[in-house]
Amino acid sequence: PDRFTNTIVCADGTSVPRPSVINSFTEELRDLAAWWERWTAFMFEKHLAVTAKDGSPTSKRPVELLVPIKRAKYPDVTDEEEAASLPLQTLCLAIFDAVLLHLMNTIAPTTWQPLKQQLVDALVTRKQER
Repeated sequence: PDRFTNTIVCADGTSVPRPSVINSFTEELRDLAAWWERWTAFMFEKHLAVTAKDGSPTSKRPVELLVPIKRAKYPDVTDEEEAASLPLQTLCLAIFDAVLLHLMNTIAPTTWQPLKQQLVDALVTRKQER
């Protein structure tokens, strides 16, 4: 699920990162409660103009970009597991992001976000200047 929602490239070429430690999201993430509000709004409420497989523009919520784990591709997956794959992927992604945020806020509460901002500025925001 991370590869579909980490940083979504919109139809107009802009990118929108998921509220996460591991991408270019730079808004303040000082506590889990504030992060959770941003994360759930991003995944379930925010509609993004993206390009459909046929090349046409369409509006989707990030959760709608996830794909189920198909039994046709993975024969050992049961019908029940296939049906539960989207909610489980979403849950695992939330746990993944929450654990990373908790670690960073525990280990380096005052330094990780300014450092991340510097990295995003150097590697993403000013990428074209290099």
